[in-house]
Amino acid sequence: MRRTLVLLAALSLLLVGLIPGAGADPATKADRATRPFAVALSIMNSFGPVSTDVCPPGDPYGPPEGGVGTTAEGAGIALGLGRHLREVTATSFHCSSLAIRHGDLTITTTNGDELFVQYGPCPLADPPFPPPYEDGQRIRVRCPFVISGGTGRFEHAWGSGTSTVRLTFPSFGGTWLIWGTIGY
Repeated sequence: MRRTLVLLAALSLLLVGLIPGAGADPATKADRATRPFAVALSIMNSFGPVSTDVCPPGDPYGPPEGGVGTTAEGAGIALGLGRHLREVTATSFHCSSLAIRHGDLTITTTNGDELFVQYGPCPLADPPFPPPYEDGQRIRVRCPFVISGGTGRFEHAWGSGTSTVRLTFPSFGGTWLIWGTIGY
């Protein structure tokens, strides 16, 4: 756990340096129209059965019978959701597939405000699926995302960007880095 927190702190400092003005406090509403946005999460994926109404059969990259979903849960640090770094938690869901078509991510701040994010389509993973992978092998997936509102201060939020997920086989735990712009 301590290693994860140190990793997230280092990632957040890196992201502050990569995104000009990420720590700036805009003076006017016009300046707040959009701002840099970044999240660094430590995540754990789990896989399980879901209704074929949710994940139908026929995905050329998914299980032929459909009905398998992937859930990711994690915690981390966000930039661009207020004046300071914010601790956040996150939960996502997408149909299990070798190439993700669409997924939903909810990022929750410590005060309970939620930010809704849709990601995908995501190309095949690098290295490409299917397994077998060797123990300890790292897998990387890059996805575009769109912000589509939320609750509280994020009720009318919008934005977009890119995300990179890095997972380690066989646990499928890893990091999820999200960066782009946000307006709210």
